[in-house]
Amino acid sequence: NELDITKTALTAATAVADEHSGRVEVEHARLAELEGLLEAKHRELEEAQSRAAAAARAVDSAAAERDQLERKVARLEKSKEAEVKELRDAMEANAAELRLQLKQRNDRLAELMEAAAHSAAQLEEFRAEIETARHDAAELEELRELKKDVERKEKQQAAIIENQARRLEELDRVYREEVVARKKAHNALQDAKGKIRVYCRVRPMLDFEAAKNQVPAVSMPNELTVSHSWKDEKKPREYDFDAVFGPQHSQEAVFEDTRHLVRSALDGYNVCVFAYGQTGSGKTFTIYGSESVPGLTPRGVTELFHLIDKDAGKASYTVRLQMLELYQVWWSNSIPVGLGQCMILLALLMLVMITDIMLPPPQACDRNCHS
Repeated sequence: NELDITKTALTAATAVADEHSGRVEVEHARLAELEGLLEAKHRELEEAQSRAAAAARAVDSAAAERDQLERKVARLEKSKEAEVKELRDAMEANAAELRLQLKQRNDRLAELMEAAAHSAAQLEEFRAEIETARHDAAELEELRELKKDVERKEKQQAAIIENQARRLEELDRVYREEVVARKKAHNALQDAKGKIRVYCRVRPMLDFEAAKNQVPAVSMPNELTVSHSWKDEKKPREYDFDAVFGPQHSQEAVFEDTRHLVRSALDGYNVCVFAYGQTGSGKTFTIYGSESVPGLTPRGVTELFHLIDKDAGKASYTVRLQMLELYQVWWSNSIPVGLGQCMILLALLMLVMITDIMLPPPQACDRNCHS
C-alpha cells in the first residue's frame, strides 16, 4: 500500500515535474522574448537619447536664434516707431491735401451742377421756342389756307350781302310800318281800358295789429271788388275797381298791370301814376318799395331803360327827370336845377292844383318854398 501510494505520489510528482518543465520552457521562451524586447528598448533608448541630444542642441540653437530675433525685433520696433511717426505725419499731410482737393472738387461739382441746371433750363426754353416756332409755322400755313378760303368766301358773300342789304331795306320799311301799326293797336287797347284807371291794394295786417287780435276791415269777393260791413246794414257795401290787389299779391304783380303804360310813354303819350290813401296805408311801399322788393317807380324806370335799349338803333330818345315833393302846404324840388339840367332820359310832367293854388315851376324858386 505504501508502494502504491509512493507510485501514485511519484506519478503525481512526475506529472507536476512535467508540468513545471513545460512551464519552464514557456518561461525560457518568454524570457528570451523579453530579452529581445529589452534589447530593442535599449536601442530605442539610445536613439531617443541621440534625438534628445540633438533636440538639446536644437534648443540651444533656437535659444540663440531667439535672442538674436529678440534683439532684431527690438531694433525693428524702434525703427517701426520712427517709420510710423513719419508715416502718420505723411498721412496727415496727405489727408489735409486730399480734404482741400475734395473741397475744391465739391465746389467745382456744385458749379458744374448749377451750370448744368442752367443749361437744362436753357435747353427746355430752346425746345419750347422750337415747338412754338413749329406750331406758329403750322398756324401760319393754316392761316394762309384760311386766308385763301376767306377770300373765296368773301367774293361769294359779297353778292349775298348785297342781296341781303336790299332785303334788309325792304324789311326795315315793313318793320317801320308794323311798328306804327303796333303803336296804334297798343294805345287803342290802352284807351279801351280807360284813360283813367283806379286800382285798389289791401295791405296785410301789421304785427302790432295782429297782437291786438284785430281783424281785416275789408274783404275781396273777387279780383275787381272790395267790400266792408257798414253799421247795422245786413249787406256789406261793395266798391268796384279796375283791379284789386290783396295782401298775397307781390310788388311785381302790382307792377305787371302798369308795365304797358311805360311803352305808351315812349310812344308819346302823357302818363301819370300816383298813390292815394291815409297815413300807413302802404302808399310809399307801393310806389318806392325797398331795395329787395322795389315798387312801381324803380320798376318803371328799369322797364323804361330796358325798352330804350331794346329799341336802340331804331329810335333816339332823350330823357329828363324832375322830382317834386309835396307835403301838406310845403313843396320842394328834390333835384337841384343844375343837376336836373345835366340828367338825361325820362320826363314826368305833373301839375298839382290844391284849393286854387298852382305850384310854380321848380326853377322859379329855391329848394324849399312855401305856397
